[in-house]
Amino acid sequence: MLYAKDERNNKIKPYKGRIAKCPYCHEKVIAVCGEINIHHWRHDRSADCDPWKEHETEWHREWKQEFPEGWRESIILKNGEKHIADVHTDRGVVLELQNSSISTSTIRIRENFYDKMIWLVNADYFKDNFMIRSEVTSRLRKLKYNYEYQINDISDYDDRLEERREDIRKVGQKIESLQRKLEWEQDKLDKFQKFKENFEERFEIYINSGCYLSEIWDFESEIIPKLKNIKTEIEETESEILFQGKKVDKINGFSSVAISGYESYRYVGFNEISANFYNLCKVVKKDTINSFFPEVSDLKSELEFSRRAYSQNQYLLIADLTENLSYINNTLSDLQQKSDSLKGELVLKHQQLKSELLNWLANEILIQEDKTYAVKQKIDKKLIEHQECIDDLNSENKMLEQESETLQKMLKEDCQKKEVEIKRTHKGFYTFQWKHRRKTWDFAEKPLFLDFGTHIFRVISEDRLQKLSISDFIQIIKSWQ
Repeated sequence: MLYAKDERNNKIKPYKGRIAKCPYCHEKVIAVCGEINIHHWRHDRSADCDPWKEHETEWHREWKQEFPEGWRESIILKNGEKHIADVHTDRGVVLELQNSSISTSTIRIRENFYDKMIWLVNADYFKDNFMIRSEVTSRLRKLKYNYEYQINDISDYDDRLEERREDIRKVGQKIESLQRKLEWEQDKLDKFQKFKENFEERFEIYINSGCYLSEIWDFESEIIPKLKNIKTEIEETESEILFQGKKVDKINGFSSVAISGYESYRYVGFNEISANFYNLCKVVKKDTINSFFPEVSDLKSELEFSRRAYSQNQYLLIADLTENLSYINNTLSDLQQKSDSLKGELVLKHQQLKSELLNWLANEILIQEDKTYAVKQKIDKKLIEHQECIDDLNSENKMLEQESETLQKMLKEDCQKKEVEIKRTHKGFYTFQWKHRRKTWDFAEKPLFLDFGTHIFRVISEDRLQKLSISDFIQIIKSWQ
């Protein structure tokens, strides 16, 4: 203790060699006046003093000296019970200095006795059990995070431009489609024009390919099937002419008969003429052929023709083919006339088809020129539309950039104001958590302050502290109502 009483019951400070009595238990106390610790009084022996008084440390004594002498170690008598208050202000407030651990029941008893009181606990030996975070730092960090998030959100207006980009993509795709169509129409026009420029050559190829060429595949005419029919007829007629010509050649290839009266006959092999032509034929007995009177016999039937053929080693067959030859020649003449007529008709149809194709080409070239021009016009319009979409995108992008800059500026100003407000309203306040919770002080109902040595923490709630300088804390105690 810092004060004792002399023999006149006066309050005195300790000095070397002096003996006094305890103001509470009236037992002898001895002055302790070393060079390191604050001078103080100590009981001479174990005494039955204030049961609330813990072993007084240098920490107790240093804190008591921060207050006026009249406030230090005041004896409070209440309902027949007295105790020594570490500090008792002139406003009736007790500052209880607590260095060691204490039970919850003791906390409750002292608070009930002192009523108007404040706890100051020496936290030096358990301050490492705290995890303390500055509210200013935490809130500024959160504010910065929210600010950066909002800045990013404001700056990220890419999605808002997606509709414009989609318009550009769609118009671009339409332009590509039109350009492909233009290439198709232009290619078709070029083929028509090239065909027309080399018409005679291309027409000849067209005719020879059966009236089909890829560059004019959609040309149609009623003349074409007629042409095909004429060509077929010509081919059939030419084939028949060739066949009939071979007959003539074959007849002319037979040897003439030198028998008087049979000069129109020719020697024919039995296998070279059909039996049904028996009436045109006669047989000459071979062994009489060189006599003055060769033996010549008629054939009465096909059966007889066959019998003579069976005995052809004895007979020669002669036939009068004059009428047949005449008939064949007449047939050949008719067939040739027909062929010439068909060929003339074919030439006429070619001319008609050529004229019709020329007209069709001229018309198609005009149509293709119109189509090509129309597609070019559409492309030009789409190119203008495409540029307008790009301009709209750039314009909206610029507007959004300006809007973003304005919002960022406003947001920054608001953030700066909030920073000032946070620093102003939360300066000195901290959140805390126990690493290993000390539940005893949860039961304290009176104001609780923790001495961390260099500063004081006031416990505001179960997870909130207020940081105070030592001088501020002393001033608070002095002015506490």
